[in-house]
Amino acid sequence: MQVQEDKDTMQRFKEDMIGRFWRFKGLRFPADDPRFEEARPRGLRPPVFHEAHAEGNLLIDPALTESERLRLIGMIPVLKRHLWFLSMTSSQALTQTVFGSLARHGPARVAGRAGDPGRRAAVSAGRS
Repeated sequence: MQVQEDKDTMQRFKEDMIGRFWRFKGLRFPADDPRFEEARPRGLRPPVFHEAHAEGNLLIDPALTESERLRLIGMIPVLKRHLWFLSMTSSQALTQTVFGSLARHGPARVAGRAGDPGRRAAVSAGRS
């Protein structure tokens, strides 16, 4: 019984996560954006970028310089990317985003951004 409940919970989590990705796509990108393989949800398929727009799957700080942006994009060479890198469910793209932020801002500033506003201010001021 517990195994089936766990499977059901994981299925609901996956469906909810993919739904959130589609909502994010709808808020952040035009409906017919040519950077994506599909314009609308189809089953449990998450939004997937076309290969020519793979860097769109990285969450890149708009404050980065062009040089920093290119360095973040190049952290994982194209030939080393996983097969599913183009999918919004890609753990490799998420990892590249996180470690790219760490490389750019340092662990204290990145951790501070995730905390509460008071903690964030203390970290930014050099206190922890």
